[in-house]
Amino acid sequence: MTLCGDARDRCSVIPSQAQSVHWPLPDPAQAKGTPEQKMVVFRQVRDEIKQLVKGLI
Repeated sequence: MTLCGDARDRCSVIPSQAQSVHWPLPDPAQAKGTPEQKMVVFRQVRDEIKQLVKGLI
């Protein structure tokens, strides 16, 4: 499972018979602003990942 474009590009060695899933999420480490604004971005991405994982269950 990859979560951003960079990860998908770097993980090209995944065996072809393996199932892969790509979720094109923004990289929260690239967030700009105050520490509080950056935290908001991290929490938004965290919450989106949580919803995507729930969809797998």
